[in-house]
Amino acid sequence: MGTNRVKRADVIGHAVFELKDGREVARVCDLVVDWDQRRVTGLVVESGGIWPKRSFLPLADVRSMGDDIVTCRDASVIKPLGSHQQVAELVKKQEEIFGQRILTEEGDDIGVLADVFFDVRTGQVTGYEVSGGLLEDVMEGKDTLPPQVVIQPGQDAVILRAPRLEGP
Repeated sequence: MGTNRVKRADVIGHAVFELKDGREVARVCDLVVDWDQRRVTGLVVESGGIWPKRSFLPLADVRSMGDDIVTCRDASVIKPLGSHQQVAELVKKQEEIFGQRILTEEGDDIGVLADVFFDVRTGQVTGYEVSGGLLEDVMEGKDTLPPQVVIQPGQDAVILRAPRLEGP
């Protein structure tokens, strides 16, 4: 990830190492996205063996996100997911958002929300990846929506101001 712009799928599965003693403390299992602010606020991480425990690593405490790992100062910055009510609500909401249909105000169905791009330094969402389905993705590639077109993810669909698409 030599760039500051990455997407959710590229971070999920990364090991989280603490710089204090070089120990692997968790694995990234998702992002925490504040959809109203269009900002990634942190990472949902898992640690433990058979019954992994989900926790929250604030983006402000992430030292780096490389091609292979995420680093933080030490494990003390990772907090139980349940201790952050707002974070827990954002995580629950986003579990329903990825895979939702994307509809325009004009009544067009332009695909499914497949991923989100963000700036690893600021957390700012920089775009949304749209899937038109497996065949269309293979034949034409996925499309990218700029973040400002998204009005608000809803219960059954993400609604857009205008269907302005950029090619792959």
